[in-house]
Amino acid sequence: MPILKHRIISAIIPYFKRVDQLESLTGTYLTFRNTSRYEVKRNRGILHLETSFWQRKWTTPLIPVDLEGDVKRFMVYGLETMTPVEFVWRDGELLMFYENSLAKRVNGW
Repeated sequence: MPILKHRIISAIIPYFKRVDQLESLTGTYLTFRNTSRYEVKRNRGILHLETSFWQRKWTTPLIPVDLEGDVKRFMVYGLETMTPVEFVWRDGELLMFYENSLAKRVNGW
């Protein structure tokens, strides 16, 4: 019985680590002079990127590529495109690089 408990716990711990990693990236991100607004939300273990540009909004899933290390890398897939998204901690602030834009998190977890 103790061996079975150890296997169950060791299988669950990576799940909670991933949930914490994803949850730590959620929030609102704004570009310089608030020209673009991004909302990163978690839904059932997947991050979604809601993009707002003036009056238009659209949502795309963020597919994890590399969650280890200081830079968290994701990919957004379009019809004929693959756009990288990176989250980086710099000077105590969380920054998001997406489509040649730099956005700073203004609120979140």
